[in-house]
Parts: sequence; C-alpha cells; structure tokens
Amino acid sequence: MSPRFRHRRHLPHQDLQSGCVFLTWRLHRSHARLSPTERDVALDVIIRTPPEWCELLTLVVMDDHIHVLVRLTGAKTSRQLAQAWKSIGSREIALLGWKRPPIWQAEYFDRPMKDAGQIEACARYIVANPHERWPDLHEYRWVRALRRPPQARRP
Repeated sequence: MSPRFRHRRHLPHQDLQSGCVFLTWRLHRSHARLSPTERDVALDVIIRTPPEWCELLTLVVMDDHIHVLVRLTGAKTSRQLAQAWKSIGSREIALLGWKRPPIWQAEYFDRPMKDAGQIEACARYIVANPHERWPDLHEYRWVRALRRPPQARRP
C-alpha cells in the first residue's frame, strides 16, 4: 500500500500507517523556551501513549522542539500521532498557566525510515541532541531510549 500525501501549509506529509517514522515539531515562535515543568508535561504526554497506538523507540523533549522515533502499529497514522501529541501537550501545558495556545507551530516534520541503519542513526541523533546543543551537559532527564532499534544488517 503506498502512502497518501497530504499538504498542510508548506510541508508535504505522508500519512503512514506502518513502519518507523521520525517526527519533529517546534515550539510556536511567540513563546519563550519550555521550562523544565513544561518539558516534564510534554514528555509525560508522549510516554502515556497507549501501546496499541504505536511503539515508542526514542524521544527527546528539548526546550524548543520535540523529536520522536516511533514504530507505527496501524492503529494510528503518523499524522494522527503528531496531531494527538501536539493537541494534548498544548492543552496540558496551557493548563499550567504560563503559556497560551498555540503552544506548537502548526507544521511538523515527518520522515519515514527506510532501513534498520537509518533507524539506528536516527535514534543516536535523538539521544545526542541535548549534548550537541549543550556540550558541557552531563545529564538530560527529558531523553528516553525506550526500545532498542533494530540493528543494521552486517554484510
């Protein structure tokens, strides 16, 4: 089954139902960085995802964006997952009273993973993201490697 493409605003999105996908969304430009409490909320929203929706592989909540690597189960498309996480996260962050919606930019980025090597490289990128921004960082509590991605095949 070939993926359907949807265009929202400027980016084409693939409405994927299976396979692995790398999703990224950014904080709305009208907002200052996410506070530690707001990052806790955003992380919790993603971690609470029902297991039948998808298999979470790796994720990081940065102070201005979120990366999630997920294996789709067919219950939800990549678009539905991004919409759910952005909507629920926005609502829960707004309840803290520090930011008003919209919390996230309307767009998000989605990239289907083609093979195990690409999945592994993406997972490494996500885990390293905080250390790339803040090289002196020793610990970052908003990064999770929940499932080991498949290993690239050896020749």
